[in-house]
Amino acid sequence: MVTHPGAPGGDRRIRPLNLPRPVEVEVDAEGRPLYVTLPDREPEMVVDLVKSWRVDEEWWRENPISRIYWQCVLANGQFLTIFTDLLDGTWWRQRA
Repeated sequence: MVTHPGAPGGDRRIRPLNLPRPVEVEVDAEGRPLYVTLPDREPEMVVDLVKSWRVDEEWWRENPISRIYWQCVLANGQFLTIFTDLLDGTWWRQRA
């Protein structure tokens, strides 16, 4: 039996992973991303939209989820997954 595992027990050990981070996005007339500005960087043109999908979840809760995700390729070659929150219009970067 281990008497002291070195980590606290209970819910304090649980932490969220891959939290979204805010980004600035310029879109076309249909709402598709044209430029993405990551923090402390110049805007990058979106050269390819690989795919998009919509997520609507937890509509019965106080804070439902309604998003459109875009998997993009930027002009610098970076792959990026971003989404727009359809409830408040903000844009977020999902993956590091």
